[in-house]
Amino acid sequence: MLHFIFERALLYVDQPQNAVAQIETAYLPTLIYQLNSKATPSHKIGKQFFTVSSPDKSTLVCITAHAPKKRASMVTNIESSALGLLVSDNAKLTAVSRASDEANIANMQANAQQIKTSLQNTLDQEKAAQSEFGLLKKTDALLQRQIEKIQNNLSMVLPLTARSSTKIQSNATALTTIIQSNQVSQEQRHLFALQMQRAVSLPKEQISLQNQIKALQRKQVDLVSQQATTSAQIQAAKSALSAIQATHVVRPPSPSTFPVGPSNAVIVALGAFLGLLLGIFAAFLRSAMKAA
Repeated sequence: MLHFIFERALLYVDQPQNAVAQIETAYLPTLIYQLNSKATPSHKIGKQFFTVSSPDKSTLVCITAHAPKKRASMVTNIESSALGLLVSDNAKLTAVSRASDEANIANMQANAQQIKTSLQNTLDQEKAAQSEFGLLKKTDALLQRQIEKIQNNLSMVLPLTARSSTKIQSNATALTTIIQSNQVSQEQRHLFALQMQRAVSLPKEQISLQNQIKALQRKQVDLVSQQATTSAQIQAAKSALSAIQATHVVRPPSPSTFPVGPSNAVIVALGAFLGLLLGIFAAFLRSAMKAA
């Protein structure tokens, strides 16, 4: 009668090597001690009956038991309890990991919103700067027209003023000449101010705006890059979060369909049979040696 059994339990674990160490060094010794303390000497079981392993490049952990049939229920209880403890403890760790990942995603999303707001503000600032630069161009054109008008007026008035100054015949004529000279001087000062504004002040404002626009455009490029990076990080974090699976039992402890070892009675019978054969062989050998 065969009586050794072979049991195996499988479970999914995110980090199988850690799980193997937990089962071997913590769960099994504790459970075996607890059950042995209540069992009779003939039903006690040792840690050597159990093997914990993880197939290469796999997220599965396998608990294998090779024990006498009379200890089957005890083996099943130990394996089931070990699986339950691991699932419970890992569920807590998974919950912490999930909460941490969700908080990280929320922070990245908040950062992405800040980047989006900054980018929109930068675009608005560039648009305002471009509008102001357009106004400066219009101002430059207006100044050009004013300068040309004043120059045309002066080109006509100066010769008349020069001739009047050479033909002063009365006080009235002298006063008129003085007034004309003053008007010409005012126009000349106005012309000079306009020319200085167009040649000095206006270009400075234009250069300042151009530099501001370029700086805003560089900032936009940087923000767009940050936006793309953050978006990729969020997607990766979401994928990692969705990929998290809780530790769960794939197959509960189940004994092998067929026994894998002989009973004590079979071992004794086989031993007696082999002893008998050896005895007969020894007798024949001794008899042959005497005959020789």
